[in-house]
Amino acid sequence: MAIKRIPIDSVIVGMYLCGIDQSWLNTPFLLHRFPIKTQTDINKLKTCGILAIDIDTERGIDVPPPPAPIALEDQGAP
Repeated sequence: MAIKRIPIDSVIVGMYLCGIDQSWLNTPFLLHRFPIKTQTDINKLKTCGILAIDIDTERGIDVPPPPAPIALEDQGAP
């Protein structure tokens, strides 16, 4: 398993949730291992006050890589 903890604001549909930063008793979720299928799933996590989740990148998608930096052309000296 490739487990990764990410902030709740980085969660996207298609990820596989395998843990949260709270007890399951404090959430409406019976299980804390399930695929994130809709934006509604993400909204429910946020309304529970969850700040970070653990994702399994082998069972769902990973956090997208940051965009590549844009190369600036050397303008030379004026």
